[in-house]
This record gives sequence, C-alpha cells and structure tokens, in this order.
Amino acid sequence: MEHAAPKPVILGGGIRPNALEYSGDINRRLTLERVRYGARVAKGCRVAVLVAGGSVGLREKQKQN
Repeated sequence: MEHAAPKPVILGGGIRPNALEYSGDINRRLTLERVRYGARVAKGCRVAVLVAGGSVGLREKQKQN
C-alpha cells in the first residue's frame, strides 16, 4: 500500500476585529506568522499546504443580513 506524504496544516491564530486602518476585521500577527512558516515548510518539503481557520469578514456579512 502506498502512503501519502504528510502535509503541513496551518491553523488560524485569530482575528483583530474592527481594524480601523482596514475598515473591518483582519488576521492577527500570529496567523500571518503561521502562514509564513507553513509555506516555508511546504516549499522545503515540496508538498501542498492545507490552511484552516476562521472567517475574516463574517461580521460584515452578518450585519448586512
């Protein structure tokens, strides 16, 4: 049986709600650090990367409904 190579999974690190300079929610610094490191690992291992996490902009969508 052939085994698939392990792939990095990047978990979200939260959002910064109501960032005035962006007129809404943005990813926290921790999220960006995780994405950057995960991309580096994936590139070094030559594998795809899976990104999971929250939903930036959900608050705006809920206000519109």
